[in-house]
Amino acid sequence: MTEIVAALGGIVATLLAVFVAWKIGLIQISWMRQEHQLNVLRASPKIGTSLRIEERNINGPAYAPWYYLITSIYNEGELAASNLNGQWKLTSPNRSVIEGELPISREFLGPTPYQLEPFHIIGGTVVFAMEGNNKGNTVTFKVDVEFDYTSMTNEQPQHYSAHYEFDHKYRKMIKT
Repeated sequence: MTEIVAALGGIVATLLAVFVAWKIGLIQISWMRQEHQLNVLRASPKIGTSLRIEERNINGPAYAPWYYLITSIYNEGELAASNLNGQWKLTSPNRSVIEGELPISREFLGPTPYQLEPFHIIGGTVVFAMEGNNKGNTVTFKVDVEFDYTSMTNEQPQHYSAHYEFDHKYRKMIKT
């Protein structure tokens, strides 16, 4: 009889050890799943844009400078974004500058920023506005950046949108 009790005790101890190991395994899998989700979030693309006005003296110092809008699209995430498709659009509600569009088309966007083609700002009072000498002539323009992209973590297309306006006081583009 003692042999049967000892055998049953051994079986119970083995089953208890297997149950404890199974529970510990489930806990570890749960922790690993949470850690994996955090890693995916950290690695996924984090898209942004910057827009600045650049002065260029194309014809030399004796002539008025030309002003260009310089737009960069950057990715601060660890994984690349892919299939960027959209547009950059300059609008002027009071028609003080000539409006225009630039296509956004890029196969991949990794850690190196993608700079769009510089856009020449053309208008009768642009130089005065950039120098702070508006004299009542208000230069008003906005830039909208809109594109879709995909990432390895989420195959569904994602949308990016940014809007900028010219700030007369600081004579630069402000994200709105």
